[in-house]
Amino acid sequence: MRCLSVRQPWAHLIVNGPKDVENRIWAPTYRGPLLIHAGLTLHADALDYLRRWHRIEVDPSELQFGVILGAVDLIDCRKKRTSQWHQRGYFGWYLENPRRLRTPIPYKGRLKLFDVPDRLLPKSWRP
Repeated sequence: MRCLSVRQPWAHLIVNGPKDVENRIWAPTYRGPLLIHAGLTLHADALDYLRRWHRIEVDPSELQFGVILGAVDLIDCRKKRTSQWHQRGYFGWYLENPRRLRTPIPYKGRLKLFDVPDRLLPKSWRP
């Protein structure tokens, strides 16, 4: 299954629902199910940004790193903004149907989209 590494707390917000767009400088041709991997670093400025602009509090002690947290469906990628999460000047990866794994899967992230072997996923998540 295809996977994308995302820094925390963004990965947490994607699989838990409020963040419906991931911003990137490149556009994939892929559409479909997409695993969300939480990278190893915390985007520290993001916590203040979330508090100020979205009124969302994230407890850093609840964030997990270096794991696959869950999945979403990548339904579109465009420059036209139709979500508060889509930043100007970036391609917005529009996401739907967030679902969180009951037990995150330790895994090493990579740049761009990468494949995770289906055998690592719960049987109900395999294509």
